[in-house]
Amino acid sequence: MSNVIKREVMLAFRRSSPLLISSTLSGVVFGALVIAGGLTIKDGLVMSGFIYSGAAQFVGLQLILSHTELTVALITTLLLSLRFFLYAISLVDEVKAIPLSWRIILAFGLIDAVFVMAKERFSESGQQADKNIYFMSCVLIFYFNWIIGTAIGLFLGDMLSAFASAWGLEFIAYATFVAMLVPYLRIPRNFAVSLVALVVWMLCAHLPYNLGILVACAASVIIVKLVQNLRQRQRQIIKKEK
Repeated sequence: MSNVIKREVMLAFRRSSPLLISSTLSGVVFGALVIAGGLTIKDGLVMSGFIYSGAAQFVGLQLILSHTELTVALITTLLLSLRFFLYAISLVDEVKAIPLSWRIILAFGLIDAVFVMAKERFSESGQQADKNIYFMSCVLIFYFNWIIGTAIGLFLGDMLSAFASAWGLEFIAYATFVAMLVPYLRIPRNFAVSLVALVVWMLCAHLPYNLGILVACAASVIIVKLVQNLRQRQRQIIKKEK
């Protein structure tokens, strides 16, 4: 392993470690719910391995256990996962130079925590190739951590999930996200976009299935793209005038 790869992998581990605790606990709870609902270990591992979306998995599982039609469960799961598509759009320019096989893996593993960590790393100085190694490291770390958490939950979920609830360990996730977002929000442009997203979410908070979050994400991505296009046009006009 080269020094660059080792450095980026270790950086990803160091920055993701606080979130891994809460991610593991969520996987444990999911695994416990799978067994409690009468499904098999294989069912739980397949859902975590191929859906790989905490909120969507929990909702999809509840729909399946309530004997909802499979089509409805799949559509609902897809809707709850659409925000990851918006995340991917916002990172297109950062990863367009890497092979398609890498981009497919990165897109599949682009969850909330990975997105925040990737955006933070891409805003820092350094070689783009190094940042992509960091991005891939985050994806793999969180993916296998989620699978391991689910597996633990499938065997020991009832006991461990009760322990986590008693100690309130889920708070770690929220505290860590706040700590990660503060440096990102110090940039005026990022703060403005986040503020718009917050306002849109408040206006759409009444929508079912937390779709207000999706609308807010879409609005913020559209605004970013419009501003970028406007700046590019202004630069082109300035070049023509010169």
